[in-house]
Amino acid sequence: MRTIILLLFLIVTSYIEAQPGPLYFPPVVYNYTILDASGVAIKFRNNPEYKICIDDEWFHSDSIPLVPEPIKMGPEDSLVLQKFQLEGLSTILYSQPNSVIFIYVNDFYLKLTHAITLIKIAHGKDTMSLFQQSETPMELRFSPGYHYFPYWATHAQKGLPQLTGSQYKKIDQHHFVISKADYDSLQYDSLQINSYERKNANITRIENEIADKYLKGFVNVEHNFIPLEFMQDVSPYEGGYFDSQLYPTQEENVYMGMMDYHMREHNCTSSKDFFTRIDLNQNKIEHWFPLNNPQKFGSHSRYFLVDTFNQVTYLKVVFRIDTISPLKECASWAKYQNAMYKSYNYGKNWKEDKKFTKLFNEYAFYSYEFLDKDYALGYKIQKIKHPIKKNQIDQGVYYLIKNGEIIETFLTPEDVPFNTNDANYHFSKGYGDTVFIGSWGYNPYNHKESNVHQLYAVKQNSKWIFEIGTTGFKRSPHYKVQKIKTDYQNFKIIG
Repeated sequence: MRTIILLLFLIVTSYIEAQPGPLYFPPVVYNYTILDASGVAIKFRNNPEYKICIDDEWFHSDSIPLVPEPIKMGPEDSLVLQKFQLEGLSTILYSQPNSVIFIYVNDFYLKLTHAITLIKIAHGKDTMSLFQQSETPMELRFSPGYHYFPYWATHAQKGLPQLTGSQYKKIDQHHFVISKADYDSLQYDSLQINSYERKNANITRIENEIADKYLKGFVNVEHNFIPLEFMQDVSPYEGGYFDSQLYPTQEENVYMGMMDYHMREHNCTSSKDFFTRIDLNQNKIEHWFPLNNPQKFGSHSRYFLVDTFNQVTYLKVVFRIDTISPLKECASWAKYQNAMYKSYNYGKNWKEDKKFTKLFNEYAFYSYEFLDKDYALGYKIQKIKHPIKKNQIDQGVYYLIKNGEIIETFLTPEDVPFNTNDANYHFSKGYGDTVFIGSWGYNPYNHKESNVHQLYAVKQNSKWIFEIGTTGFKRSPHYKVQKIKTDYQNFKIIG
């Protein structure tokens, strides 16, 4: 028997740098709602008790700039692709994009064309300082000091899911106050060597310190450890961690996913995934083994496909079919055979789907996504020779599939390598029946020289087709996107 430990609660703080990419630089927005001690939004206009300052300029209560009424755009200014319009995106006019700065603090509004460093709010002898951008309103109580909020702070202040064995103290905004020295360490100085690197290091340090204070000052956590019994022996493989998201089944507290294992044999390192059901009612982990010997088969989480439209689960299994004994991992003589299995009861029982086996063997998909109950999208990379440079490059190949049959194929351009930071596959469901699936451009660093091409799958009259937007998004130069708020409730953290 082996056991796996589920840790019920973990906070991780990190800093991520963006990769070079396109194209459009949106307005910079500072959007705050500041409450007084009674929880009422502060009024700056005609209220001498509170004063507001942008950098070094203080605004008198009799001359507070008012927030303008939003001007809704006409159809000609909405978000439009080459051949069709996406519905559901609210576009509102405020002012010019790019270098423009918008500041919204309660009833105070200011539009600037130069960067700012600090917003200060004074009440008596106390001064509250804010310097982080926020496109959606961030609601805070007035409190003195320099405030810094990691990316997870907004969610923490709204309240966290209640965990068994955990008790939350009052979420105190004061724990997000940093020192003047820390604030100064976050400022970029182009005249100093390695200023950018030092700023990033200080961000990491400050966010870790805030996370430590948050855990010690806000939350009492009891780590509940649940020992789970493994029902199958996977030796000679070891390790074991979930390599896919966990999907709920029709049974409460029973989930399915893929677990990754590995083994090392001399100069060989082998890794494979097994389909797994985790049952928290009986505290057990159960793998599906089509054969008794786990060395003779395996899978990959990429080919664990859950069709939520038809409630069918698919799994590609790779079988080792050579008969040389003893069986050796990474053997040059190894032979393999693929089979696609499907389950109608969330992985309890499996049966080979010969039609899908043939489809996946013939087209060797790298990715496969279900679009609705009838349609799916397949993608793979193939090697081709550049028509001019004659070197070998990657080409993206897209397939539209209906009920297991290829109905349309799209090849990316032969003169653009399609497996780079700026030209690649990405699957993202848009608004309505639109899927964003890839982009490329001939000069990713200069959009004026080369338009970005966007590839979409679009549903029209119950049929999915490919569309190309040769200019990407045609977005009006005056806009402010309305944020759509989604509240997710009844979360259960299981690992």
